Amino acid sequence: MSGQETDDELSNLQQELDPKKLTAYYAIALLIIASLSVVSHVLLNFMVKQNDGYAELINVSGRQRMLSQRIAGMSERYAGGEVVIKDQLRDAINLFESSHAYLKQSKDVQSGTSTNAERLRDIYFEGYQPLDDQVSQYIEVAREVLKDGSRSKLTDEAVKYLQEEADLELLLTLDRVVQTFQAESERKLENLRLFQKGILLIVLLTLLCEALLLFRPMIKKIVHVSSMLVLQVSMDPISKLHNKKSFLTSINAAVKESRMRERTSFLLIFEIGNYDLLHEKHGYKVTDALADRVGECVQKQLQKQDIGGRISEHGFGILLTASSLERTALCATRLLESIQGILLTIGKTDVPIDVSMGVSEVNTNIEVTEALAQANRALAKAKLSKDNPVMIFYKDRVQNINDL
Repeated sequence: MSGQETDDELSNLQQELDPKKLTAYYAIALLIIASLSVVSHVLLNFMVKQNDGYAELINVSGRQRMLSQRIAGMSERYAGGEVVIKDQLRDAINLFESSHAYLKQSKDVQSGTSTNAERLRDIYFEGYQPLDDQVSQYIEVAREVLKDGSRSKLTDEAVKYLQEEADLELLLTLDRVVQTFQAESERKLENLRLFQKGILLIVLLTLLCEALLLFRPMIKKIVHVSSMLVLQVSMDPISKLHNKKSFLTSINAAVKESRMRERTSFLLIFEIGNYDLLHEKHGYKVTDALADRVGECVQKQLQKQDIGGRISEHGFGILLTASSLERTALCATRLLESIQGILLTIGKTDVPIDVSMGVSEVNTNIEVTEALAQANRALAKAKLSKDNPVMIFYKDRVQNINDL
């Protein structure tokens, strides 16, 4: 990718990551979550209201069983002459009657659509001896006992009826009412639990979708832009190699790692001898094209662990990490031949490329700065030698690399 293409891509990515767009993305994501929270709150309130009052319905229907037995017992005592409980009997009958009216008017009995609601309607109003008729007759007989009060054949029959109903038919029917209200309450509570799980699942799926479809692509773009910015700062845009600062930082880190593993590396420094002359005569257009071609030649010689850089306008460097002397000599020779083989045509003239190269060994006993100085000493001698363009500082002296 050329420097211009890199700049264009970076510009496009920066436009996509405009602060206003990022704010809009975050606002949309938060709005979706907020909307789901509001909707879940409203629906949960609705579900709770639907279930509201069932505790009271169950309590009242359970109390009806107790009241039916209490009325029967108090009626027998009252008919037996215990007149002091007359007011208590009247209160029990009135409470039994009002509670029945309250239960009968509940929405489940009157208009419910569930199976339990239909069962309640059948209990209260359908079939043989529906509960509504049983309770009405029971209250009527109890009031007759309350009105008569004296022991008589009619009163005895009324008391007997109340006791039988309270122990058998009426009690069983009231039990069915309590059980049905309880079943309906449990059904709605289970629906509420399922609804809560559904809302939680929707929220989690929404968060997952936002993470995968919104935030993940955004983070990838941010990471990509960051990488490209780091690349722009650390790379020479013409040769596509590390710039001087990045090259020195990278080779220091690589040498430190090689020392830990007790491996030897080799540092190559080379210069284009006629670079300045070409620049003076033809300008940056020619020298930039030359630097680009030299960068390509360097990259072809690099292995994955090696590092290449442009350390000046006309100078380049390579660190062959964990390399042997044989591989270094071969790499230097191939690099020299490939650079000398660059066809630089100006007008109708082919301009030869003058290259000189200095090499130094970077072992466990030498610092990078010293290796650079040794490579520059070898480079200086290579510049003076017309026949030996590649020199190496090896075993405390500068010599022709091909002589080793």
